Amino acid sequence: MANNLKFSCSALPVVNGHSVKALTPDENGCYDVVLGCVGAPTRANVIYESNSLIKAMSDPNGRFNICLKDGNLFGEWGHPVINGREDIPRLLRIDEKYISHVFMKIWVDETPITLHGIPGYPIRALVKPCGPYGDVLEKSLRDPTINTAFSIRSLCMPGTGPDSKYEYRTVQMVVTFDAVNAPGFEMATKRYNTASMESFELGVDKEILTKAVVSNSGMESSMITDRDIRKFYNDKEYTIGGKLVATNVVGGSVVGVDGNLGNAAALMYGRKNKC
Repeated sequence: MANNLKFSCSALPVVNGHSVKALTPDENGCYDVVLGCVGAPTRANVIYESNSLIKAMSDPNGRFNICLKDGNLFGEWGHPVINGREDIPRLLRIDEKYISHVFMKIWVDETPITLHGIPGYPIRALVKPCGPYGDVLEKSLRDPTINTAFSIRSLCMPGTGPDSKYEYRTVQMVVTFDAVNAPGFEMATKRYNTASMESFELGVDKEILTKAVVSNSGMESSMITDRDIRKFYNDKEYTIGGKLVATNVVGGSVVGVDGNLGNAAALMYGRKNKC
């Protein structure tokens, strides 16, 4: 490198007409932020299918929506470290040691933000700093120079779409939104009063998810159940007396809850004996 070659870079005070500013809380200590975006691609040219994303957040029987309505949907300061599929149980668990906030309300804004000609609908939230890292998050939100961001923690599957320059993802479940230091969307920072949107994409199959649920058994902070897994993979449910006994039918056999094939006739015979 030549001795006279120099480099300098600084944060721009204004981008696309938006500047970083300090946020102020409401009377309950909650901050109005944006957690992600529906409809627009990320900087990595990934599009999350809108209907699946909204459904994953709004499903009244899903843990995400249940926790949100109960007032105990928490998020962490930083995403958990996931080194591979063996760490899926950690992905599904909100660790109390790293909690920095709780969500009081989440909704999709009807007014889009347009960047580079592409409109995206912000996922807005009322978030209240709390837990071991609550003070750290609140300091960041109040600072007029720090561009605070959030990021979705979710499970996705590869999807398809009309434009080959994008990769498409179908959202299977949303665990939570964590506070992070690098956005996936250009608009996804406090500069736009928004946050980032990213997703763990590990190609997780049914067996791995099932083992993760078993290893998290008994932990209230686990955000997924075996029923959720059956829904992800479009498995059917066959019950006897309200108890799940099979998840699919293959020829004359049934797929039991343990994943093994069994004899359908024997299953029906057992049902008759119980009647």
